[in-house]
This record gives sequence, C-alpha cells and structure tokens, in this order.
Amino acid sequence: MSEEKLELRTVTYMCPTHPVQLYELILELLEDAMDCHTTLQYESRSPGPLRDRPDPFNSNKIDLGRTGFNSSVALVEIFAALLFFCIAGKSSKDKVSLVEPQEPIYIRLWHLRHPLLPGAMSAFMTAASYMNLCNEGNKNIDLLPATPVFAHQMNVENKPGYFSDIIIHSDKKAHNVNTLLDLRGCTFAYSNEDSLSGSKIVLKTLKEKGENASFFGSLLKSGSHLASAQMVLTKQAEWAAVDSTTLLYSKKYMQDGGKEIITLETLGRLPPYPIVINSKLPDEIKKEIARILLTLPQTPKWKQKFAVFGVIKFEVNSGAAYDGPAAQMWASQKEKLNIRPRGRELRWVPPTLVQLQEQTEAVQLENLHPFGIL
Repeated sequence: MSEEKLELRTVTYMCPTHPVQLYELILELLEDAMDCHTTLQYESRSPGPLRDRPDPFNSNKIDLGRTGFNSSVALVEIFAALLFFCIAGKSSKDKVSLVEPQEPIYIRLWHLRHPLLPGAMSAFMTAASYMNLCNEGNKNIDLLPATPVFAHQMNVENKPGYFSDIIIHSDKKAHNVNTLLDLRGCTFAYSNEDSLSGSKIVLKTLKEKGENASFFGSLLKSGSHLASAQMVLTKQAEWAAVDSTTLLYSKKYMQDGGKEIITLETLGRLPPYPIVINSKLPDEIKKEIARILLTLPQTPKWKQKFAVFGVIKFEVNSGAAYDGPAAQMWASQKEKLNIRPRGRELRWVPPTLVQLQEQTEAVQLENLHPFGIL
C-alpha cells in the first residue's frame, strides 16, 4: 500500500469554462511541493456551490485529512507534540541529530491531529459565486490570498482579473457590424444570468450607453462560456459575451481553429478568480498553499506547464478586489435578460467538449502566442 499522507480535497466549478486539466495541474503542483495527496471533484452544473445542496464546506462528503485514526488519536497527538518539541527546541549542543522534514512540521502535525475535517478543503469558483457566498454571510469559507493571472491582449500589465470578450462570427463584419451597438436586435448567447462576464457587464455597459434589455433579439442560454462560443461559431447565435480565458485556451480546438470567431470589443477588467478555502484550516496551511502558488514564476518547469493554459503567474488577492465597482455591479444590477415575445431560450451543450478534454496533452508549447494560444 502507498504511504498515507495529508489529503487535500478540492472541488472546481470552473469547468467547462476552463479546462479541468488546469485544476489538475494546480493540485499536481501542491502534491509536489507539500508531499501530499489531492483529489479533485468536477462540478459543471453550476458556477458555484449548488443552491439546493448542503454547504460543501460544512459536510462530510468532501474532507481534508486521512482516515484510519480513531481511539489512537490522543496517543498520536502526544507523540507529535514530543516530536515538535524535539525539533523546535534543538540547538547546536543537542546530542541527538535529527533530519529536517521534507515538509513544514506544522503541516505534518496538523495532519496527524486532524484526521478528518468536515467540508471541502478548497474550491475554484466564479467571482459572482464567491460574492454571493459573502453576501449570504457564509462563515465556512476564507479567500486564499492568491489568484491566477491570465494572458490577454488587454492585460499588458499582467494584473489579476479577467475580461469579457464580445464575439461575433466573421460574417457579421460584412454586414457593417463594427461596435457593440451595431448588434441591436441580434441573437445573443449567454452562459447564465448571474455571470459577470457573460451577462451583468453587458447589461451594465448597455445601460451606460442608454440601452436596456430590449436591446437584445432572441436570447440563447448556453450554460457555459464554451457553449456560447460554439453557438457563435456555428451561427446559432449572432453574438455572445464570453470569459476571455475561454477563448485563450479552447479556440484552437474549435473548427478551423476558431478563426471565424472575431472579438468585436473587450469589456472589463473584472474581479480576479477567487480560490476559496475552508475557514477551519489552520492559518499555517493556508499560508503554505498561497506561498507555493505565489512562487510559481521562480520555477521554470511549472511556469511552462501553466503557460499552456495561458496562466502567467499567481498574484496576491484580497477581499478588496470584490468591493467597489465589482460589488456595485453585482448588487445593483437587478435587470435580467428578459426574453422578448419573438425570442426563445435554449440550453445547449457543445458536442466537442469531450474532444477538448482529450486533446489537452497534444498542446505544444511552441504554438504559444505572446498573448496566449491562438
């Protein structure tokens, strides 16, 4: 049997907007740096915790730690405390020579003393979902002070945050569509009503231009940014607003490399992608995970692996990023994407999603564009 180690259990709500392989890579990095085991739960039905289910950060379905300790826990704690005392208190005069552990001692000690922690260890979710949890006063979560920074032609300063790309089919250019306002009455595809990049920032921008929800023609609810992009490519929709990182990675896997998709305008910058962590975790564990992510640029091997997904680096993140304009857009934007009488709503899943998942290993680093993968 393999050696029992600390187990970090994680869930991602960011797929298929982002490839699941990106989050597998993050956990691979943590396994390598912390000498631990990780598991990843893939939840694609919602951009955040499902509203009709128990809080994943406060249930036993996703936990942190290893099993197998019960009545012996007290004895293990005593042994761990003695071991910590010996290592922390040793000096150059000590007669006993101890080998330094390969991982921080507090991680191993916490692992022994907390064999089973209720709830998820961490989660990757949308900014809108995180802001919703904060508005509900969820006490089971903390924001990890680290976030990925993605390449984008608008992100010349390599800062945290992402954008909303307004995309059209290349055929629309022949019909004198040159700005967002030229899309009045056209069929619009969106991921969901609460998406900052797929819905809310579009409504906010149109309102600032004197427009409202009547601007739209038919509305197509795609269920994901990837599906919205596929709808534009196949001309089921005339335009869409998609998470900028969706095109960054997935465009090359679309028909003809997605060359018929044109970015008409870019809106944003939007708040960074939050990494949410269980509030019950000791601060030392949280700091260690953040430290590992934030030092990514110092390790060329891992930097190259993350570059495949358009990730430049990880940067410091804080709750302040979700206040101010972001919070105002989230709280004040009450207007929904109302369907006009001649409109229709459709939930569609792209048939090429499986192909997108299977072909990740075929990505070649030499195909990287200065601003991401073409």
